[in-house]
Amino acid sequence: MVMADEDTDDYMNGITFVTAIEKRYIETCIIPKDVLHLPQTDGHQRTIELVGFEKTFERLNEVVVSHMKIIASGNDCHRLRSVLSQTKTLVLSNNWLTDWMEVFKIVVNMEMLTDLVLSHNKLKLPTEEQLLDESLKSIKTLIIDNINYNWHNILYCCQMWPSIERLDLWGNCISQLSSPKGLIFNHLNYLSLCNNNIEDWLQVCKLGELQELKTLDVSDCNLRQICFRDVVVNQKTLLFPQLEYLLISNNRLNEWRDIAELNKLQKLQNLFIKNNPVFDNEKYDTNFNFILSRIEGLKVLNRENISEAMRRDSEIAYLRRMYKENPTFESILAKLGTPYGFENLSKKEMERKKFFNIKLRNPFDNKMEIEKKIPASITIINLKTIVRKLFDIDYNYDFNLIWTSKDFECPLDKESQNLNYYSIENGDTILFFWTIN
Repeated sequence: MVMADEDTDDYMNGITFVTAIEKRYIETCIIPKDVLHLPQTDGHQRTIELVGFEKTFERLNEVVVSHMKIIASGNDCHRLRSVLSQTKTLVLSNNWLTDWMEVFKIVVNMEMLTDLVLSHNKLKLPTEEQLLDESLKSIKTLIIDNINYNWHNILYCCQMWPSIERLDLWGNCISQLSSPKGLIFNHLNYLSLCNNNIEDWLQVCKLGELQELKTLDVSDCNLRQICFRDVVVNQKTLLFPQLEYLLISNNRLNEWRDIAELNKLQKLQNLFIKNNPVFDNEKYDTNFNFILSRIEGLKVLNRENISEAMRRDSEIAYLRRMYKENPTFESILAKLGTPYGFENLSKKEMERKKFFNIKLRNPFDNKMEIEKKIPASITIINLKTIVRKLFDIDYNYDFNLIWTSKDFECPLDKESQNLNYYSIENGDTILFFWTIN
Protein backbone atom coordinates (compact mmCIF):
# COMPACT_ATOMS: atom_id res chain seq x y z
CA MET A 1 0.00 0.00 0.00
CA VAL A 2 1.32 3.45 -0.93
CA MET A 3 0.81 6.01 1.84
CA ALA A 4 0.43 9.76 1.47
CA ASP A 5 3.54 11.66 2.51
CA GLU A 6 1.90 13.03 5.68
CA ASP A 7 0.70 9.57 6.72
CA THR A 8 4.15 8.13 5.99
CA ASP A 9 5.79 10.72 8.25
CA ASP A 10 3.30 9.93 11.02
CA TYR A 11 3.91 6.23 10.62
CA MET A 12 7.68 6.71 10.88
CA ASN A 13 7.17 8.62 14.14
CA GLY A 14 4.89 5.98 15.61
CA ILE A 15 5.74 3.57 18.43
CA THR A 16 4.83 0.01 19.35
CA PHE A 17 2.36 -1.08 22.01
CA VAL A 18 5.22 -2.39 24.16
CA THR A 19 6.99 0.97 24.03
CA ALA A 20 3.74 2.73 24.90
CA ILE A 21 3.33 0.51 27.98
CA GLU A 22 6.83 1.36 29.12
CA LYS A 23 6.31 5.10 28.53
CA ARG A 24 2.88 5.19 30.15
CA TYR A 25 3.63 3.18 33.26
CA ILE A 26 7.38 3.56 33.89
CA GLU A 27 9.17 6.42 32.16
CA THR A 28 6.58 9.06 33.10
CA CYS A 29 6.75 8.22 36.80
CA ILE A 30 8.07 11.17 38.82
CA ILE A 31 8.85 8.98 41.82
CA PRO A 32 11.93 6.90 42.66
CA LYS A 33 12.57 4.17 40.09
CA ASP A 34 12.14 1.44 42.66
CA VAL A 35 8.54 2.49 43.44
CA LEU A 36 5.50 2.80 41.15
CA HIS A 37 1.89 3.94 41.63
CA LEU A 38 -0.47 1.93 39.44
CA PRO A 39 -3.92 3.39 38.58
CA GLN A 40 -6.81 1.02 39.33
CA THR A 41 -10.32 0.93 37.93
CA ASP A 42 -11.81 2.00 41.27
CA GLY A 43 -9.99 5.33 41.04
CA HIS A 44 -7.41 4.57 43.74
CA GLN A 45 -3.71 3.88 43.32
CA ARG A 46 -1.56 0.96 44.43
CA THR A 47 2.07 1.60 45.38
CA ILE A 48 4.48 -1.29 44.73
CA GLU A 49 8.17 -1.94 44.39
CA LEU A 50 9.66 -2.47 40.94
CA VAL A 51 11.03 -5.98 41.15
CA GLY A 52 11.41 -6.78 37.48
CA PHE A 53 9.13 -5.78 34.59
CA GLU A 54 6.63 -8.58 35.22
CA LYS A 55 6.15 -7.74 38.90
CA THR A 56 5.41 -4.12 38.04
CA PHE A 57 2.16 -4.90 36.18
CA GLU A 58 0.88 -7.80 38.19
CA ARG A 59 -2.92 -7.61 38.55
CA LEU A 60 -3.27 -4.44 36.47
CA ASN A 61 -6.96 -4.56 35.56
CA GLU A 62 -7.09 -1.63 33.17
CA VAL A 63 -4.54 -0.49 30.60
CA VAL A 64 -4.91 2.98 29.08
CA VAL A 65 -2.52 3.88 26.25
CA SER A 66 -4.55 6.42 24.26
CA HIS A 67 -3.00 9.33 22.35
CA MET A 68 0.40 7.61 22.18
CA LYS A 69 0.93 7.24 18.39
CA ILE A 70 0.82 3.43 18.52
CA ILE A 71 1.17 1.92 15.05
CA ALA A 72 1.89 -1.74 15.83
CA SER A 73 2.07 -4.35 18.54
CA GLY A 74 5.83 -4.79 18.49
CA ASN A 75 7.87 -7.95 17.89
CA ASP A 76 8.33 -8.50 21.62
CA CYS A 77 4.65 -8.01 22.52
CA HIS A 78 4.43 -11.65 23.63
CA ARG A 79 6.56 -10.87 26.69
CA LEU A 80 3.61 -8.93 28.12
CA ARG A 81 1.45 -12.05 28.30
CA SER A 82 2.18 -12.76 31.96
CA VAL A 83 2.11 -9.17 33.18
CA LEU A 84 -1.20 -8.37 31.46
CA SER A 85 -2.91 -11.67 32.18
CA GLN A 86 -5.44 -9.99 34.51
CA THR A 87 -6.23 -7.03 32.25
CA LYS A 88 -9.95 -6.72 31.57
CA THR A 89 -10.09 -3.28 29.91
CA LEU A 90 -7.79 -1.98 27.18
CA VAL A 91 -8.06 1.61 25.88
CA LEU A 92 -6.26 2.08 22.54
CA SER A 93 -8.17 5.13 21.33
CA ASN A 94 -6.64 8.02 19.36
CA ASN A 95 -3.66 6.10 18.04
CA TRP A 96 -2.34 5.36 14.55
CA LEU A 97 -3.44 1.75 14.18
CA THR A 98 -4.55 0.84 10.66
CA ASP A 99 -4.52 -2.97 10.64
CA TRP A 100 -6.77 -5.27 12.67
CA MET A 101 -3.93 -7.81 12.72
CA GLU A 102 -1.95 -5.52 15.02
CA VAL A 103 -4.96 -5.36 17.33
CA PHE A 104 -5.08 -9.17 17.37
CA LYS A 105 -1.38 -9.38 18.27
CA ILE A 106 -1.93 -7.06 21.24
CA VAL A 107 -5.16 -8.59 22.51
CA VAL A 108 -4.01 -12.20 22.28
CA ASN A 109 -1.77 -11.53 25.28
CA MET A 110 -4.72 -10.59 27.51
CA GLU A 111 -6.62 -13.71 28.48
CA MET A 112 -9.14 -11.89 30.68
CA LEU A 113 -9.89 -8.98 28.32
CA THR A 114 -13.59 -8.16 27.88
CA ASP A 115 -13.66 -4.40 27.16
CA LEU A 116 -11.84 -2.85 24.22
CA VAL A 117 -11.72 0.80 23.06
CA LEU A 118 -10.42 1.45 19.53
CA SER A 119 -11.99 4.82 18.77
CA HIS A 120 -10.24 7.33 16.48
CA ASN A 121 -7.99 4.83 14.73
CA LYS A 122 -7.89 4.62 10.92
CA LEU A 123 -8.56 0.90 10.83
CA LYS A 124 -8.92 -0.63 7.38
CA LEU A 125 -11.56 -3.29 6.92
CA PRO A 126 -10.23 -6.73 7.86
CA THR A 127 -9.49 -9.32 5.21
CA GLU A 128 -11.67 -12.42 4.99
CA GLU A 129 -8.84 -14.36 6.61
CA GLN A 130 -8.68 -11.89 9.49
CA LEU A 131 -12.41 -12.27 10.05
CA LEU A 132 -11.73 -15.85 11.15
CA ASP A 133 -9.28 -14.78 13.86
CA GLU A 134 -10.58 -15.63 17.33
CA SER A 135 -8.56 -13.09 19.35
CA LEU A 136 -11.66 -10.96 19.96
CA LYS A 137 -14.13 -13.77 20.58
CA SER A 138 -14.42 -12.94 24.31
CA ILE A 139 -14.88 -9.19 23.88
CA LYS A 140 -18.20 -8.07 25.38
CA THR A 141 -17.82 -4.28 25.18
CA LEU A 142 -16.41 -2.66 22.05
CA ILE A 143 -16.13 1.09 21.49
CA ILE A 144 -15.20 2.02 17.94
CA ASP A 145 -16.24 5.65 17.69
CA ASN A 146 -15.18 7.71 14.71
CA ILE A 147 -13.43 5.05 12.63
CA ASN A 148 -15.28 6.00 9.43
CA TYR A 149 -17.32 2.78 9.12
CA ASN A 150 -20.85 2.47 7.75
CA TRP A 151 -23.43 -0.09 8.91
CA HIS A 152 -22.48 -2.55 6.16
CA ASN A 153 -18.88 -2.41 7.40
CA ILE A 154 -20.04 -3.07 10.97
CA LEU A 155 -22.04 -6.14 9.93
CA TYR A 156 -19.03 -7.37 7.95
CA CYS A 157 -16.76 -7.05 10.99
CA CYS A 158 -19.10 -8.28 13.68
CA GLN A 159 -18.31 -11.97 13.18
CA MET A 160 -15.00 -11.14 14.90
CA TRP A 161 -17.01 -10.28 18.06
CA PRO A 162 -19.49 -13.16 18.55
CA SER A 163 -19.94 -12.42 22.28
CA ILE A 164 -20.51 -8.67 21.96
CA GLU A 165 -23.01 -7.22 24.45
CA ARG A 166 -22.25 -3.48 24.30
CA LEU A 167 -21.37 -1.72 21.05
CA ASP A 168 -20.64 2.00 20.73
CA LEU A 169 -20.53 3.45 17.19
CA TRP A 170 -20.55 7.18 17.90
CA GLY A 171 -19.63 9.49 15.02
CA ASN A 172 -19.26 7.01 12.19
CA CYS A 173 -20.72 7.16 8.67
CA ILE A 174 -23.98 5.36 9.36
CA SER A 175 -27.05 6.64 7.53
CA GLN A 176 -28.62 3.41 6.28
CA LEU A 177 -29.34 0.43 8.53
CA SER A 178 -30.39 -3.15 7.92
CA SER A 179 -31.67 -5.94 10.10
CA PRO A 180 -28.89 -8.26 11.36
CA LYS A 181 -29.41 -11.82 10.16
CA GLY A 182 -28.81 -15.15 11.85
CA LEU A 183 -26.93 -15.10 15.14
CA ILE A 184 -25.37 -11.69 14.54
CA PHE A 185 -25.69 -9.50 17.67
CA ASN A 186 -27.51 -12.32 19.41
CA HIS A 187 -26.27 -11.08 22.81
CA LEU A 188 -26.31 -7.34 22.14
CA ASN A 189 -28.09 -5.43 24.93
CA TYR A 190 -26.59 -1.93 24.44
CA LEU A 191 -26.14 -0.06 21.15
CA SER A 192 -25.08 3.55 20.64
CA LEU A 193 -25.57 5.08 17.20
CA CYS A 194 -25.15 8.59 18.57
CA ASN A 195 -23.96 11.30 16.16
CA ASN A 196 -24.67 9.38 12.95
CA ASN A 197 -26.74 11.06 10.24
CA ILE A 198 -29.59 8.52 10.16
CA GLU A 199 -32.50 11.00 9.78
CA ASP A 200 -35.22 8.40 9.05
CA TRP A 201 -36.84 6.57 12.01
CA LEU A 202 -37.80 3.72 9.68
CA GLN A 203 -34.09 2.96 9.44
CA VAL A 204 -33.97 2.64 13.24
CA CYS A 205 -36.94 0.26 13.12
CA LYS A 206 -34.84 -2.16 11.08
CA LEU A 207 -33.05 -2.97 14.33
CA GLY A 208 -36.32 -3.79 16.05
CA GLU A 209 -35.74 -7.55 15.87
CA LEU A 210 -32.74 -7.41 18.21
CA GLN A 211 -34.26 -9.57 20.92
CA GLU A 212 -31.88 -8.70 23.77
CA LEU A 213 -31.46 -4.97 23.15
CA LYS A 214 -32.28 -3.04 26.34
CA THR A 215 -30.54 0.32 25.71
CA LEU A 216 -30.50 2.28 22.46
CA ASP A 217 -28.84 5.67 21.99
CA VAL A 218 -29.90 7.56 18.85
CA SER A 219 -29.08 11.06 20.07
CA ASP A 220 -27.70 13.57 17.55
CA CYS A 221 -28.94 11.54 14.57
CA ASN A 222 -31.06 14.25 12.86
CA LEU A 223 -34.20 12.14 13.35
CA ARG A 224 -37.28 14.00 12.12
CA GLN A 225 -40.08 11.75 13.30
CA ILE A 226 -40.97 8.65 15.29
CA CYS A 227 -43.46 6.16 13.90
CA PHE A 228 -44.25 2.49 14.50
CA ARG A 229 -46.28 1.48 11.47
CA ASP A 230 -46.96 -2.09 12.57
CA VAL A 231 -49.60 -1.03 15.12
CA VAL A 232 -52.23 1.66 15.69
CA VAL A 233 -52.74 3.97 18.68
CA ASN A 234 -53.08 2.21 22.07
CA GLN A 235 -51.38 -0.95 20.78
CA LYS A 236 -47.86 -2.15 21.54
CA THR A 237 -45.35 -2.70 18.78
CA LEU A 238 -43.58 -6.02 18.33
CA LEU A 239 -40.34 -4.15 17.62
CA PHE A 240 -37.67 -3.74 20.31
CA PRO A 241 -39.39 -6.21 22.68
CA GLN A 242 -36.83 -5.74 25.50
CA LEU A 243 -35.99 -2.05 25.08
CA GLU A 244 -36.06 -0.30 28.46
CA TYR A 245 -33.83 2.75 27.99
CA LEU A 246 -33.95 5.11 24.99
CA LEU A 247 -31.75 8.18 24.49
CA ILE A 248 -33.04 10.43 21.72
CA SER A 249 -31.90 13.98 22.52
CA ASN A 250 -30.62 16.59 20.07
CA ASN A 251 -32.73 15.52 17.12
CA ARG A 252 -35.29 17.30 14.92
CA LEU A 253 -38.58 16.03 16.36
CA ASN A 254 -41.28 18.63 15.74
CA GLU A 255 -44.58 17.02 16.77
CA TRP A 256 -46.00 15.75 20.06
CA ARG A 257 -47.38 12.76 18.18
CA ASP A 258 -43.76 11.65 17.72
CA ILE A 259 -43.39 11.56 21.51
CA ALA A 260 -46.70 9.72 21.87
CA GLU A 261 -45.45 7.00 19.50
CA LEU A 262 -42.97 5.92 22.16
CA ASN A 263 -45.90 4.70 24.25
CA LYS A 264 -46.09 1.80 21.78
CA LEU A 265 -42.84 0.32 23.11
CA GLN A 266 -43.60 -2.65 25.34
CA LYS A 267 -41.03 -2.13 28.11
CA LEU A 268 -39.81 1.46 27.88
CA GLN A 269 -39.04 2.68 31.41
CA ASN A 270 -36.21 5.17 31.03
CA LEU A 271 -36.21 8.02 28.50
CA PHE A 272 -33.65 10.77 27.93
CA ILE A 273 -35.10 13.29 25.50
CA LYS A 274 -33.98 16.93 25.37
CA ASN A 275 -33.20 19.60 22.78
CA ASN A 276 -35.79 18.82 20.12
CA PRO A 277 -37.81 21.55 18.34
CA VAL A 278 -41.08 20.20 19.79
CA PHE A 279 -39.94 21.51 23.19
CA ASP A 280 -38.96 25.00 22.04
CA ASN A 281 -42.25 26.76 22.80
CA GLU A 282 -42.78 25.60 26.38
CA LYS A 283 -40.95 25.67 29.69
CA TYR A 284 -39.07 22.56 30.75
CA ASP A 285 -41.62 21.67 33.46
CA THR A 286 -44.50 21.89 30.99
CA ASN A 287 -42.71 19.67 28.51
CA PHE A 288 -41.89 17.24 31.31
CA ASN A 289 -45.59 16.97 32.19
CA PHE A 290 -46.62 16.54 28.58
CA ILE A 291 -44.14 13.71 28.04
CA LEU A 292 -45.31 11.84 31.14
CA SER A 293 -48.93 12.21 30.11
CA ARG A 294 -48.18 10.52 26.78
CA ILE A 295 -45.94 7.62 27.87
CA GLU A 296 -47.46 5.38 30.52
CA GLY A 297 -44.65 3.17 31.77
CA LEU A 298 -41.85 5.66 32.37
CA LYS A 299 -40.01 5.31 35.67
CA VAL A 300 -37.16 7.70 34.80
CA LEU A 301 -37.40 10.77 32.57
CA ASN A 302 -34.33 12.85 31.76
CA ARG A 303 -32.52 11.12 34.64
CA GLU A 304 -35.23 12.07 37.15
CA ASN A 305 -37.06 9.27 38.97
CA ILE A 306 -40.82 9.38 38.49
CA SER A 307 -42.98 8.96 41.59
CA GLU A 308 -46.68 8.19 41.53
CA ALA A 309 -47.33 11.71 42.79
CA MET A 310 -45.28 13.25 39.99
CA ARG A 311 -47.17 11.26 37.37
CA ARG A 312 -50.56 12.26 38.75
CA ASP A 313 -49.48 15.88 38.95
CA SER A 314 -48.33 15.77 35.34
CA GLU A 315 -51.56 14.17 34.15
CA ILE A 316 -53.61 16.79 35.99
CA ALA A 317 -51.53 19.57 34.44
CA TYR A 318 -52.07 18.04 31.01
CA LEU A 319 -55.84 17.83 31.52
CA ARG A 320 -55.96 21.43 32.68
CA ARG A 321 -54.10 22.51 29.58
CA MET A 322 -56.40 20.49 27.35
CA TYR A 323 -59.51 22.09 28.85
CA LYS A 324 -57.96 25.54 28.63
CA GLU A 325 -57.05 25.14 24.96
CA ASN A 326 -60.29 23.41 23.99
CA PRO A 327 -63.26 24.67 26.04
CA THR A 328 -65.67 22.72 23.79
CA PHE A 329 -64.13 19.37 24.75
CA GLU A 330 -67.07 18.25 26.91
CA SER A 331 -69.69 19.33 24.36
CA ILE A 332 -67.82 17.42 21.66
CA LEU A 333 -67.93 14.27 23.79
CA ALA A 334 -71.64 14.76 24.37
CA LYS A 335 -72.23 15.21 20.64
CA LEU A 336 -69.99 12.49 19.21
CA GLY A 337 -69.93 9.94 22.02
CA THR A 338 -67.13 8.12 23.84
CA PRO A 339 -63.75 8.04 22.04
CA TYR A 340 -62.41 4.82 20.54
CA GLY A 341 -60.87 2.63 23.20
CA PHE A 342 -63.49 3.27 25.92
CA GLU A 343 -66.59 1.82 24.32
CA ASN A 344 -65.57 -1.74 25.19
CA LEU A 345 -65.53 -1.12 28.94
CA SER A 346 -67.80 -3.47 30.86
CA LYS A 347 -70.86 -2.15 32.69
CA LYS A 348 -69.09 -2.83 35.96
CA GLU A 349 -66.09 -0.78 34.87
CA MET A 350 -68.30 2.05 33.65
CA GLU A 351 -70.17 2.05 36.96
CA ARG A 352 -66.88 2.12 38.86
CA LYS A 353 -65.84 5.18 36.89
CA LYS A 354 -69.08 6.97 37.80
CA PHE A 355 -68.59 6.78 41.59
CA PHE A 356 -65.70 6.93 44.03
CA ASN A 357 -65.45 5.64 47.58
CA ILE A 358 -63.77 8.61 49.23
CA LYS A 359 -62.69 9.28 52.81
CA LEU A 360 -63.61 12.77 54.00
CA ARG A 361 -61.51 13.78 56.99
CA ASN A 362 -60.43 16.63 59.22
CA PRO A 363 -56.72 15.95 59.90
CA PHE A 364 -56.93 17.72 63.27
CA ASP A 365 -59.86 15.70 64.60
CA ASN A 366 -59.80 11.89 64.22
CA LYS A 367 -63.51 11.73 65.02
CA MET A 368 -64.33 13.80 61.97
CA GLU A 369 -63.90 11.14 59.28
CA ILE A 370 -66.55 9.62 57.02
CA GLU A 371 -66.22 7.22 54.08
CA LYS A 372 -68.77 7.99 51.41
CA LYS A 373 -69.63 6.99 47.86
CA ILE A 374 -69.54 10.15 45.77
CA PRO A 375 -70.37 10.60 42.06
CA ALA A 376 -67.36 11.37 39.88
CA SER A 377 -69.34 14.07 38.11
CA ILE A 378 -69.91 16.14 41.25
CA THR A 379 -68.39 19.61 41.14
CA ILE A 380 -66.04 20.79 43.86
CA ILE A 381 -68.47 23.48 45.02
CA ASN A 382 -71.24 20.88 45.45
CA LEU A 383 -68.82 18.57 47.24
CA LYS A 384 -68.11 21.36 49.72
CA THR A 385 -71.85 21.64 50.36
CA ILE A 386 -71.98 17.91 51.13
CA VAL A 387 -69.00 18.17 53.49
CA ARG A 388 -70.61 21.13 55.26
CA LYS A 389 -73.81 19.13 55.87
CA LEU A 390 -72.07 15.87 56.85
CA PHE A 391 -69.90 17.53 59.46
CA ASP A 392 -72.37 20.26 60.45
CA ILE A 393 -69.93 23.06 59.61
CA ASP A 394 -71.29 26.49 60.45
CA TYR A 395 -71.83 28.80 57.47
CA ASN A 396 -69.67 31.40 59.22
CA TYR A 397 -66.69 29.16 58.47
CA ASP A 398 -65.07 28.83 55.07
CA PHE A 399 -62.93 25.80 54.30
CA ASN A 400 -60.68 24.32 51.63
CA LEU A 401 -60.47 20.81 50.26
CA ILE A 402 -57.21 18.96 49.64
CA TRP A 403 -57.05 15.65 47.81
CA THR A 404 -54.41 13.27 49.18
CA SER A 405 -53.26 9.83 48.03
CA LYS A 406 -50.20 8.21 49.65
CA ASP A 407 -47.51 10.94 49.61
CA PHE A 408 -49.37 13.10 47.10
CA GLU A 409 -51.44 16.20 47.89
CA CYS A 410 -53.33 18.53 45.58
CA PRO A 411 -55.67 21.42 46.47
CA LEU A 412 -59.18 21.11 44.97
CA ASP A 413 -59.32 24.79 44.13
CA LYS A 414 -61.25 24.70 40.85
CA GLU A 415 -64.78 24.86 42.24
CA SER A 416 -66.46 24.53 38.85
CA GLN A 417 -64.57 21.33 37.97
CA ASN A 418 -65.65 17.81 38.91
CA LEU A 419 -63.72 15.00 40.59
CA ASN A 420 -62.79 13.39 37.28
CA TYR A 421 -60.84 16.52 36.44
CA TYR A 422 -58.43 15.68 39.26
CA SER A 423 -57.97 11.96 38.39
CA ILE A 424 -59.19 10.93 41.85
CA GLU A 425 -59.49 7.18 42.44
CA ASN A 426 -61.21 4.82 44.86
CA GLY A 427 -59.74 4.86 48.36
CA ASP A 428 -58.30 8.37 48.13
CA THR A 429 -58.81 10.87 50.94
CA ILE A 430 -60.10 14.44 50.82
CA LEU A 431 -59.05 16.63 53.75
CA PHE A 432 -60.91 19.79 54.77
CA PHE A 433 -59.58 22.79 56.67
CA TRP A 434 -61.60 25.84 57.66
CA THR A 435 -61.07 29.35 58.94
CA ILE A 436 -63.37 31.93 60.47
CA ASN A 437 -64.53 34.61 58.01
